[in-house]
Amino acid sequence: MAEDPTLWENRERAQILLRERTHLEKSIKRIHDIEKELAESIELIVLGESENDTDIIVDAENVILALGPLADKM
Repeated sequence: MAEDPTLWENRERAQILLRERTHLEKSIKRIHDIEKELAESIELIVLGESENDTDIIVDAENVILALGPLADKM
């Protein structure tokens, strides 16, 4: 996009495209953050199950439940 030499010929269009790019980059980062948090929580649940530690399991499940509304906002 920014590599397009004609991009800046229409300043308004360029600004719109750059705002959209920034929005998409932030959305992608949020998705990656949610995926990471989910993966870590799943690992904690597996660990909790192997050690019969219900506190770890409950904490990880609560994190997963909290991720739902964050994902819904996407």
